[in-house]
Order: sequence, then C-alpha cells, then structure tokens
Amino acid sequence: MSNVQHHPVITAVTDIASPPAEVWRELTDFTAYAQWHPALHYEAPRRLVWEGGIPEVLMGQHSFVLEPYDGGTRFTESEEFTGAAAVETVETARSQMEEGYASYGRALKKRLESGH
Repeated sequence: MSNVQHHPVITAVTDIASPPAEVWRELTDFTAYAQWHPALHYEAPRRLVWEGGIPEVLMGQHSFVLEPYDGGTRFTESEEFTGAAAVETVETARSQMEEGYASYGRALKKRLESGH
C-alpha cells in the first residue's frame, strides 16, 4: 500500500504560432492585458487586480494596492472570495494564505530596499 499523496492538477496547453520570446513579451506586458485578458485589471501605479476560479463554487478577486505612506509605500495584498465554498475554504486555509501574502510583501520589500 502506497502512502504517496497525489495533488490535483489542472493544465491547459495552447500552441501559438509565435516564438517564445514574443509570447513572453506579450505575457508580461500588463499594459496590454485588458485588450485580450478580461480577468486582469489595473490602475497604474496604484492597483493591480485579477480574478479567477469556478463561478458559483469558488471565485477569488486578488489585489495589490499601493498607497503613499510615511515617505514610502504601503503595499496591501488581499483576496476576496465568493461562491458556495468560499467560507469553508477561507476558514480552512486562512493562516496559510495570510502567511503566503505576508511572505510576498516581505520579498517585495527586501527586493526594493536592497537596491535589487
């Protein structure tokens, strides 16, 4: 009997008739996202929001908000969940999610304050 734990994975593969460098440029050009990807919204330089999930089951609206604060910037990361599984999901994973978000902020702070 195996104790190997399998984690669910969902993958989508799309073949694109463009070289990887061109796809990378488009994928990382946030200013053009609204032209082709309806789930990402931004208000430069203060807010970046994306949405995803399974409608009516579990949806998340994830955001980064930047505000001037004490000579620097207050970086806030949050996610609002909706759907039938929202309350249970957040109650089950709240501490791990909060730590993940805080870790992201710490990494961004370290990167910027170290001068890259």
